[in-house]
Amino acid sequence: MSRSGAQQIKADLARAWIEVPHWVPPRWELDYLAIAERDGEEAAAAVMRRRLRDASAEARHGR
Repeated sequence: MSRSGAQQIKADLARAWIEVPHWVPPRWELDYLAIAERDGEEAAAAVMRRRLRDASAEARHGR
């Protein structure tokens, strides 16, 4: 994914009140775009919030 594409995704998520860590996998960006196109930006943001929350919990527990 291009740098500008990644920046756009982060900007979209920031508008949805999601703080995006630097370690977000590139695959998530593609998933976000697909979900946003299919179900809308709010649905995509909700999925990303869930993923970030789950990934943060796993990181805290050393997984």
